[in-house]
Amino acid sequence: GEDRARHRGLGARILWQFMAEYVFAGQTVEGCVLSPEPENRVAIRAYLKAGLRPMRIIQTSTGKELLMCVGRREFDGEKARLRLRIAARIALAPYLGVLAYLTLRPSYPQAIEATYNVLGRGYLHIPAYFVLGFLTFLGLYRCLRKPVSQAGIAMAWCIAYGSLLEALQAFVPGRTPNALGILFDTIGATTAVVLLAVFRKRKGHVAACS
Repeated sequence: GEDRARHRGLGARILWQFMAEYVFAGQTVEGCVLSPEPENRVAIRAYLKAGLRPMRIIQTSTGKELLMCVGRREFDGEKARLRLRIAARIALAPYLGVLAYLTLRPSYPQAIEATYNVLGRGYLHIPAYFVLGFLTFLGLYRCLRKPVSQAGIAMAWCIAYGSLLEALQAFVPGRTPNALGILFDTIGATTAVVLLAVFRKRKGHVAACS
């Protein structure tokens, strides 16, 4: 490709679109195989982002090649997860707005206040930030191929957002920042992110071994 178009993620997106519109468009093709050189890290990274998985290194007449492939079932699963990522990103912005609105009000709406009185103050942070962790992790899908990196960034973002809102409460009449609220935010977001990361890593391991 041209120099100005390189290292921008275009290769993975073009390959993905090609497989969706041509390779797996019909019902006759059951898999797609590529075999880059093991040292070609740029190409391998692009193929990973497009959904292909490394299988093994093979010896050919021209040298060693890394065999990578994706089957129809795995590709269809990737398409479903891509739609889920888009839905999560669409839902994330309004959900962040709702959290900010509720956190930075002088007082909670009556229904939430009543729930607080029953469960104890602060505990509603856990389910609220569980949802935020869920949406954030899914929104990062295919931006980062490693579940650990995806989980780390998702948790850091959720904790930072919760801490920011908690700090801003110092400027809201009738509200005071509370470290316990940040703790509950962390518990909720971390629980969601860890569960999703373990599930994704397990699914990826099963696909690679099948």
